[in-house]
Amino acid sequence: KLPATNHSRETSFLLPPKAGVNGRLESGKVAWFRLPSPAPQPLLLHVAASALDSLVEPDLAVQDSTGHELVHSRRGGSITLARPPAGDLFITLHDLRYRGGDAFGYRLTHGAMAAAAAVRLAWPRLVLCASVCGARGVGSLMSGAPG
Repeated sequence: KLPATNHSRETSFLLPPKAGVNGRLESGKVAWFRLPSPAPQPLLLHVAASALDSLVEPDLAVQDSTGHELVHSRRGGSITLARPPAGDLFITLHDLRYRGGDAFGYRLTHGAMAAAAAVRLAWPRLVLCASVCGARGVGSLMSGAPG
């Protein structure tokens, strides 16, 4: 369970490995998370909100251990960091307009869980493409090659 006090770098919530975190944003507040020195491989973070019927418009950012912002997403709720630096990473999350309350729930995932969440969100688009483009269109979409 998330503490109600993870509103600063000093009180950031430690993200568990291979797990997601459910939470609710508070009006005018930023939720802070800490990810211990990640493995030297690409890092994917994903915030599920609209899929949960939440009103959150995620504003997600990642800082290194010195406070330098590495990447920021104001739309979409997903971040990929190709080469995370050594040391702890700090993640901030808030609603784009700093709204909050009971209707502002979210699920923050990282690593393989975030990748699976992103695939689940893309799946309806792939099915639609299959019905419009045919099976070849889906393969082309998935491989990135022209249809």
